[in-house]
Amino acid sequence: MNEVISISVGSSTERRTVQVNTNMTPAEVFEQEGITYDGAVVYFNGAPLTYDQLDKPLHEFGLRSEGRTNLLTAIIKADSAH
Repeated sequence: MNEVISISVGSSTERRTVQVNTNMTPAEVFEQEGITYDGAVVYFNGAPLTYDQLDKPLHEFGLRSEGRTNLLTAIIKADSAH
């Protein structure tokens, strides 16, 4: 699958919407956008991803229908957050 989608990518402190190819992996999207995901809990459209899934192409995940932005976030919990 070779399609371009709109994805809101971010962390606890920043977020931006970008256009990416569905052959890209979540790890590649984070790296392209300069977002640290090491040690973070990563979510795609609200579902947590395992570290193995970070290297799978986006088209293998449940993509939102055309016209809706997908959401990819890396949330690092602070030590005080329990």
